[in-house]
Amino acid sequence: MKYLLTAAAIFTAGVIILHAGDEKTDLERFQGKWTVVSLTEEGKAVEAAELAVLEITVEKDIYTATEKGEVVAKYRFKIDPTKKPSAIDFTPLIGKEKEKATEIGIYVFDKDTLKMCVDEQGKVRPEAFEGKGTEKCSIIVLKKK
Repeated sequence: MKYLLTAAAIFTAGVIILHAGDEKTDLERFQGKWTVVSLTEEGKAVEAAELAVLEITVEKDIYTATEKGEVVAKYRFKIDPTKKPSAIDFTPLIGKEKEKATEIGIYVFDKDTLKMCVDEQGKVRPEAFEGKGTEKCSIIVLKKK
């Protein structure tokens, strides 16, 4: 009986360790191709027809937005999942703001959906996804392809 309990305890511990190894880090969850479900820029919703031609690709720490296959935005990003809510910073890699400005925001995962709220002026990190203080922010919802 003693050996049976010991074996059961070892088996249970092994299952817990194996399952814990299945957990992805936030950076790993960012990786891949995403479709844009919704986008609100400074309180104005972008039309569905415009969203349909957008695709987001994340490779390592590079976030690329394409429109009909053409790159329209490219950023290096850093995340801090220890903050509450989780923090994200974007640094443009192309365009007039290339490596000059940092856009600051927050993000949250819900299964295969990613929601971000970003202050594109880089002045104040949002504390919530809606409500006071987010009037000048962009809110983007992505779904994993």
